[in-house]
Amino acid sequence: MTIIGACLVAIGLLVVIWGVIETHGVDMTNLDFLSFFTGGIIVVALGMCLIPALPPVGKVAGIWLAGVAIAWYVGCMDMELIVKLMSFVVIAGLAAWLTTKLI
Repeated sequence: MTIIGACLVAIGLLVVIWGVIETHGVDMTNLDFLSFFTGGIIVVALGMCLIPALPPVGKVAGIWLAGVAIAWYVGCMDMELIVKLMSFVVIAGLAAWLTTKLI
């Protein structure tokens, strides 16, 4: 599991780097970049959860980092405010549930 987790972390970081290259820089309001960034951070968080030697605090931090990245991505989308708020509730609920599973 450690090797798979480490590979997923590396792949996630490569996805973020690929996003920087494809979109010609880091622009945290550009939805094209944010799709790469959010996807990469989710893969990194998944990889961190698969590494048994990583303490639970590190895994929880990865999950919440991915949650914040998803929330930022949703916040930058052109949607009604109420739809964004409903999405934030679902994101926070999922992150909280995964946190309880790890602790």
